Amino acid sequence: MIVPTIGRRVWYYPSEYDVSERHSDRIQSMLDQPCDAGICYVWNDRMVNLTVADANGFMHRRTSVRLLQDKEQPYPGEAHARWMPYQQGQAKPAEPIKAGCTD
Repeated sequence: MIVPTIGRRVWYYPSEYDVSERHSDRIQSMLDQPCDAGICYVWNDRMVNLTVADANGFMHRRTSVRLLQDKEQPYPGEAHARWMPYQQGQAKPAEPIKAGCTD
């Protein structure tokens, strides 16, 4: 698990409602790629507030977004955030170095 902190970057996956004409703060996205987002408040290890840049670079705010950890799956139609693959790789513990000669 990666502990969220203010200023960290995540990927935001908008819901269908987020990108619909009915939403007053509509995100311009085709749902085929995540949006860039920054953590601006941490509720807990799995709930954050975000500033979200859509596909056209417009900024949006999203509050109380579920931050999925490890292999957690979103609920159907749920907007959610995930750590980027690079961050997940960096968070994995390094393999221990084996002691001894290899000669």
